[in-house]
Amino acid sequence: MTILRYVIVSTVALNICLLLYYLFLRKQISFRLRRIVLMSIWGLAIVLPFIQIDLLSISTVAQFGDPFIYTGFNEFYEVELNSLLVLESNNYNFWIIFWKYLSGLYLLGALVLAIRFLFRVLVFYFIIYNNEVIKKDGYKYVILQDKGLAFTFLNYIFVSKAIWLSDDCLLIAKHEKIHVRHQHSIDRLLTEILCVFQWINPFIYWFRKELVAVHEYQVDKVVVDSGIDAISYQQLIIKYACPSIQFSFGNHFNQSLTLNRIKMIAQNKSFSKLSAYRILFLLPVFALLFCCFAFQSGPINESVLLEDNDSFILPITEGQFKKASGFGMRTHPVSKIQKLHTGIDLVAPEGTSLLAVKNAVVVRVQQSDEGYGNNVVLAVDETISVLYGHMQSIGVKVGQELKQGDIIGTVGNTGKSVKPHLHFELIQNGKKVDPKAFLPKF
Repeated sequence: MTILRYVIVSTVALNICLLLYYLFLRKQISFRLRRIVLMSIWGLAIVLPFIQIDLLSISTVAQFGDPFIYTGFNEFYEVELNSLLVLESNNYNFWIIFWKYLSGLYLLGALVLAIRFLFRVLVFYFIIYNNEVIKKDGYKYVILQDKGLAFTFLNYIFVSKAIWLSDDCLLIAKHEKIHVRHQHSIDRLLTEILCVFQWINPFIYWFRKELVAVHEYQVDKVVVDSGIDAISYQQLIIKYACPSIQFSFGNHFNQSLTLNRIKMIAQNKSFSKLSAYRILFLLPVFALLFCCFAFQSGPINESVLLEDNDSFILPITEGQFKKASGFGMRTHPVSKIQKLHTGIDLVAPEGTSLLAVKNAVVVRVQQSDEGYGNNVVLAVDETISVLYGHMQSIGVKVGQELKQGDIIGTVGNTGKSVKPHLHFELIQNGKKVDPKAFLPKF
């Protein structure tokens, strides 16, 4: 899994679910269920990118046109059959450089936010260490010198000395103790972690704001339902609604939600138990996102692959070669950069015979000192073709029909090659795939 995939899948999952929550659930379910839904969305955004199920259990398919999989490429060759030509292209250089620097910028931003997150966590413990801590009724109160502050972090309740000594302390402490019992700080910490990974997504800040509001609405409702006079409680919120320093992601009594909180308390809305079933609406959405992003498969039909596997032979007689490198990312032996190796290399002495892996028609013969060097492309059928690269001699011509096992030329060291070998590629439906999925085991 790449960083790019994680960011895209996580962002799309959160944004879609958050929009559906806002449109269909936000005003229809209780505050407790809102919190459950929001944290379920958080869980999906975190976990879904890690789930990758390969339906076909086949090797990675390299698809041209996707600039993300060609990290580090300076050049590549695309092979197409019938109207598929062997093309050398530098057009992707721009995209490669663009995505490289864009990825670097993203990682830099994530690093800065991660450091900021850790610093803010340390600030809390610094405050705890440098202020008086009073244990009362099973809770830990940190007495601050700042005026008008009251907030929670994990199992600590931070309260200013002025509030601690005032008549308001009992009710404010009741509010903050509910935050502690419901472990709202855990939600906030987890959300901040997701913000580090999704800092480029504006929806994540909307998500965070909504979660903070739900926390406050939930606590306010519990306080009022416990028998506290709603008017007195509203007046207390207004009294401590003046601007103050907000210590990071603690749950503050004087959040900047004063008007909305007062409206919620005044309404004291109850929700039908039947409205809880609305959250089931998210289940098919979660399932659809899971199917879209978790299941990974190439365009190859498994049954066709298994049928065709036995009909291919090796391009060099077994025992006359040794494998040098397979399909996938590697350090190029000439350019010394990481790039996708779109075939397999079979090392053999110069002059070793190369065989047609299946009945085929020659569609390309090229003599070259660059790239693949002397190379041949054979069309096996309407969907599959194979390429032989770095050949020494070529014994076929375009349009020639070949039988499986016919000699098409010999192993060489032409083009971008450091030693005699065959570079063998297999292209299916215009996409380069791992030839090992088709060839006999070797």
